[in-house]
Amino acid sequence: YFKFHFFRSLIGTLAMLCMFYALRELPLSNVIIISFSKIFFIIPLAFYILKEKVSFYSFSLICLGFCGVIVALGTESYKENYYFYFFAFFGAFLIALVKIIVKKIAMKEDTLLIQFYFALLSSCMLFFPYLKFVSLPTTFDLILIFSSAVCGILAQYFTISGLKLADATKILPFDFFRIIFGVILGVIIFSEDLTFKMFIGSLLIFLSSMILIKKIK
Repeated sequence: YFKFHFFRSLIGTLAMLCMFYALRELPLSNVIIISFSKIFFIIPLAFYILKEKVSFYSFSLICLGFCGVIVALGTESYKENYYFYFFAFFGAFLIALVKIIVKKIAMKEDTLLIQFYFALLSSCMLFFPYLKFVSLPTTFDLILIFSSAVCGILAQYFTISGLKLADATKILPFDFFRIIFGVILGVIIFSEDLTFKMFIGSLLIFLSSMILIKKIK
């Protein structure tokens, strides 16, 4: 399955670059909201490529969860940055495509092997661009990079393990819980205010996810 590993790494690396570029130019809340649009890309991709069945009831619950995301984070209008929204949406589409490819690979290969090839191939793809734009990191930067790498590897491992056990359309709705965790960590670590719209949005996310999980058991 090396060709699938290669395309997964190529598409995944391009998706990261698009999302990082969008994060640099757009409000964080907007990019997070757009990143959840990958759910709507995954549904037709899973139906077309993986031949997975998607019921109207499941689709409605996913839409409800996405509405919860919008309510929790709100929206901002930056007319001068419309150009950068393309990168955010294109990145979300590529992430959805990556999930489908990973599901395809996970049917045949081990989770750690899938992670290893992505780390190896994406590092090779970014090696020469890194040499061109390199800047020496500080000790604090290295700590942050190491911590984010550990969290990212664990997140990938658990996501791939989930994709090995269930359909992609059944696993990806769990992504909505990131909003809930983000609100909780924001309040605890950064002393952010827990607004009423965050509470209502998080409740919508939680309820839609729980109903969907219960339905697919």
